[in-house]
Amino acid sequence: MEQILVESSKTYKQGFLLKEQDIRRIISLSKDQFSKISSEKVEYKFTLQYFNGAVANTDNIESVLKQENEGSSSIVRLDIQANQKTDGEDAFIGIYFRDIENDDESGFKPVKHIIKGQSRDWVFVTSSLIEERIVKIKKRGFKFSSIFGKFFSPIFMLIFMGALFSSTPNVAENRTSKQLELIKNIEKKWKANEITDPIEVIIQIEKNKNSESVTVTNIFSELFLSKNFLLIIGITILIIFFLYFYTKFSPRFNFYWGGYIEKYDKKESTRKLVLGLFFGTIILGVIINLLSSFIWEKI
Repeated sequence: MEQILVESSKTYKQGFLLKEQDIRRIISLSKDQFSKISSEKVEYKFTLQYFNGAVANTDNIESVLKQENEGSSSIVRLDIQANQKTDGEDAFIGIYFRDIENDDESGFKPVKHIIKGQSRDWVFVTSSLIEERIVKIKKRGFKFSSIFGKFFSPIFMLIFMGALFSSTPNVAENRTSKQLELIKNIEKKWKANEITDPIEVIIQIEKNKNSESVTVTNIFSELFLSKNFLLIIGITILIIFFLYFYTKFSPRFNFYWGGYIEKYDKKESTRKLVLGLFFGTIILGVIINLLSSFIWEKI
């Protein structure tokens, strides 16, 4: 009776930090699982694709881990395939890692695994163990262009209009307060008998109206220089810069061995240093502001 081939596969959209010990653990896990089926030899095949487009195949994991992995020889794809053939049962484990930012073949996800076998229990258990191992190498992150790509213009315009509308009440309030202050000054002069002619009062009020009508031409500059507008636009630019910097110095897909170790560690140390200075400056500014407010209250 012909046996049914059972297959389990899953794709992952996550980033990854794949280290030498992670690969060895995956290989060790696969060997343990194959040993539960048979003592027959397991055939491994490792496929590497480099940044320059070249592809290499090997059956030795040591050859993979001895790669230079830097510059044009940086690894952008690693396929791990293991196959065991016996008289009674065939089994297969395939795990695929891709730096989709540099190996952008359509239809591929960053991580994928495929398990095949004729034992349903073996396939599901192996799939679960592989999934646990993949989750442990997860690297959080996002692509800058995925957030600010085609949606950048509408998002920025929405923020711009929101900043503009938020500054409108303040501008109107400032203009009203200026008019009220001028009227109060005229009233004081009237009470102090500095102005005794009602016609002169009317003339000064009309002059004020005329001067205000002239400044209407500057309404847009008043809006764009208001505190609310500058604050919202400033925070938006700061957030965009922060996100760009974070993605630039926090790569999502990492084959962490060979020459890439030094490159990755430099990016990580730079990111931590700049972020530390950034948040430290903000905290220091808040503390100084609170202290100055407290001192002025005491004075």
